[in-house]
Amino acid sequence: MSDIKQNRTLTPGVSIIICTYNGAQKLPKTIQALADQNVPDNIPWEIIFVDNNSSDNSQTVAKMNWNNLPQTAKIPFISLSETKIGKYHAFNTAILRASFSYFVIVDDDNILRPDYIRQAFELIHHQPSIGAIGSKTEAVFEKHHPPIPKWFVNDAERYAIGEQGDEGDVTCRKHLWGAGMVSRTQLYRDFYEKYPSFLITHTTKNILVAEDTEYCLRLVLRGFKLYYSPKLVLQHFVPNERLSIDYWEKLNYNIDNSFDVIDAYYMAAKVHSDKYKTSFEKLRLKMLTKLRVRIYSGIKKTRQKILLGLLFPTSSFNSPLTNDVNKFISDPGLPKNE
Repeated sequence: MSDIKQNRTLTPGVSIIICTYNGAQKLPKTIQALADQNVPDNIPWEIIFVDNNSSDNSQTVAKMNWNNLPQTAKIPFISLSETKIGKYHAFNTAILRASFSYFVIVDDDNILRPDYIRQAFELIHHQPSIGAIGSKTEAVFEKHHPPIPKWFVNDAERYAIGEQGDEGDVTCRKHLWGAGMVSRTQLYRDFYEKYPSFLITHTTKNILVAEDTEYCLRLVLRGFKLYYSPKLVLQHFVPNERLSIDYWEKLNYNIDNSFDVIDAYYMAAKVHSDKYKTSFEKLRLKMLTKLRVRIYSGIKKTRQKILLGLLFPTSSFNSPLTNDVNKFISDPGLPKNE
């Protein structure tokens, strides 16, 4: 992780983490929404802002906006820089400086409802089995925007827009989007100090667009639950350029490329699901996977090979990636929800 000195002692409270790259124009509304939070005095909180090598004075804009709001005087605003491009790197810089047990990811185009921090704390504080909680996200468009494309409506989840299931346990989804996500600071630290993102260590592609999915899958593989609460509401600004076919195609290309790594997590979640806990079902899965790898082609065949690597760690199908996923799952030194 980063060279930033880590705050080792965490106390109950909420660390708001904002990472930005050239977000100066969007930040004032995001900052204002944080200043407008209605948080009881018994819930301490802070903002950790990380400028990710911006060239538009984002850091200055953020600090000036925060300092010019009179109601913010008692809330720490920690401003950091991370020159290594990528939200993953910026986020790691922030998480090391966090002072509180829980964190909320706030993108630079997010506007939180005034009760967000209070709801986040109350939802997670007394539920130790919950690893992360997802939000309900409403799209906000520019005043003069083109017609909303049908593909945007159909692919709203890829834009982190909408609901994330029915209220309650959504672990079966295996993922939550990062915008507005609530989780546990120490869990994230423990997972990534020992096992940096496999999206970096096991590919040469620049595919750091699925780091939130990877984190959720790590939570699931260590027995923690994913939860969705419509009480957590934020607005997500969608500029006109994100309604273009070029942006949509690039977004889908990057997400699809991430599955070179993410599929190993998904296959591991299948192997370790309740369905295959009995010896009979595990044997049945092994036999069926051996058969399918012979008759399938393309991506289906690739996924069956990943399964074989996970099911037979000493076989030729076990790659460095599947080996590390298995190590992560079985590591006795990592937190686990039994």
